[in-house]
Amino acid sequence: MKKAVSDMTSEEYLQYLNDLPENEFMNVVAHDVKKVVSIAHGYISLLRLDIEEGILDADQVQEYIGEMEAMLEKSYVYIGKAEDSYRSRFNS
Repeated sequence: MKKAVSDMTSEEYLQYLNDLPENEFMNVVAHDVKKVVSIAHGYISLLRLDIEEGILDADQVQEYIGEMEAMLEKSYVYIGKAEDSYRSRFNS
């Protein structure tokens, strides 16, 4: 039984990407990047709304910002690894 992508470790996910044909590889990477950007956008929207309504205190704002930063940093690392994998597969 195949493991769901969401349950894969980083290494398993990179192997999964390496096993994809070139056209699927780019589609999967693009989808994953869009997903992260969409989630970050959602956090920003929630922050704006909660700040306008006076719901959040400074600690909560910092917590949301920290979550967004961590998510974006992991994505940046992932994109770099995916790019390296792509280059090694298709530019050899």
